[in-house]
Amino acid sequence: MAQTRFSDVMRRWLLEWDDEKTRRALVSTLAVLLGLLLGMVLQTIFKEVGDYLFPPPPLLDMVTPEERLELMSTIPSAAFVITLVSWAVGALFGAYVAVRVAKTGQYPGWIVGILLFAGDMMTIISTPHPMWFNLISVPLVAVSAFIGAWLGYVVLHQQYVRAQRRAAARQEIA
Repeated sequence: MAQTRFSDVMRRWLLEWDDEKTRRALVSTLAVLLGLLLGMVLQTIFKEVGDYLFPPPPLLDMVTPEERLELMSTIPSAAFVITLVSWAVGALFGAYVAVRVAKTGQYPGWIVGILLFAGDMMTIISTPHPMWFNLISVPLVAVSAFIGAWLGYVVLHQQYVRAQRRAAARQEIA
């Protein structure tokens, strides 16, 4: 059996491009954008709750690294836990929604998870966080996105199986 190269497979796939592939690509893209938006909104809501429960000190600019370090040293651990929960919930629900909307597999959820993870990493890099926070946040966001994508796929599969059973029952009746 001859091995096919990736470039040959891609060339064949692109030559067979049709309207259905265009529709699936657009739906998947919009699903990723919707999941990303939902994840970011949820993260922002949780962050605002955390800022309400643990307000930053007044008259703090956070322009210089020293001021950012001073703020991080005054924040209680519960505020960091709220941030961790916000990142996990955002990744979980964003990935879930992307998979449910796209209906093409788990990859839209993974893309949402990767993009949210990248945004969270920029926050970690730009603002000093405790080491325990850095060590927990990386796997937590990744696992949350994976679980959200998996749950979305399981729900889609269950809907597909139920639809197949209903169609089979209708054929038996007719």
